[in-house]
Amino acid sequence: MVLVPYIDVLSAAFLMGLAAAAPMGPVNMLAIRRGVIGGWRHTLACGAGSIAGDLILFSLVLLGGDYLLLDLSNPMLRAVLAATGVTYIYFSFIAAVLIYGVYDSFGKTAMYVASPIILGSLYWMLPPN
Repeated sequence: MVLVPYIDVLSAAFLMGLAAAAPMGPVNMLAIRRGVIGGWRHTLACGAGSIAGDLILFSLVLLGGDYLLLDLSNPMLRAVLAATGVTYIYFSFIAAVLIYGVYDSFGKTAMYVASPIILGSLYWMLPPN
């Protein structure tokens, strides 16, 4: 596989990764916490693990998209992929609203109990692919 044709994909992935890494997410908060408690080596290990996980995921996506979805110009395939993505985003948004409602009404312990039930039931209602 030649890397030059994929330079636009790699540069877009780099910019998206940079934009995603800018806000304080759970991995960044974990790295800061480990750095405060255990020193800079723990922060470095946490960051290296995060980078390795992202690199593996992005590599699988890039290679899988290249070999599994050879013809993305097919309008039917694009429509199915778009509908699947919108459906998952919609159900995830509903789950987030419901989980926040449980947390707001009943507290953190109830949220921990209700979250898997809410997520499982919403994803169970998704149509099979």
